[in-house]
Amino acid sequence: MYYILCEMSPLKEAASFLNMVRQKRGYSESADVKFNNDEERIRALDLEYRKEFYAEGQYFFFLKRHAFTTFNNCPIENFGKPQYVFPLPDAEKEYGWTPPSENEENGSDNQ
Repeated sequence: MYYILCEMSPLKEAASFLNMVRQKRGYSESADVKFNNDEERIRALDLEYRKEFYAEGQYFFFLKRHAFTTFNNCPIENFGKPQYVFPLPDAEKEYGWTPPSENEENGSDNQ
């Protein structure tokens, strides 16, 4: 919850939420983080999400929420929609409801 508060609060308040978590984890007050801009806040949160949510999937959604196009040790140069949005399964396309394609919305179905 404190990470969410840190993401959404004004810069002056945001660091206090992150520092609360860090102090509960055993960091000394001398290691408190300070933000001068939004980029520094996101960078600090990025490091915290990596440590706190290792292998839980939350880090993926953090990256997606902040439109990261690359991150450490990633073999893909520029992340985009193909990496963040899974394709619909063939069975869903064949038997289930699917949203209309762009061609159908424009009235120019070229099949």
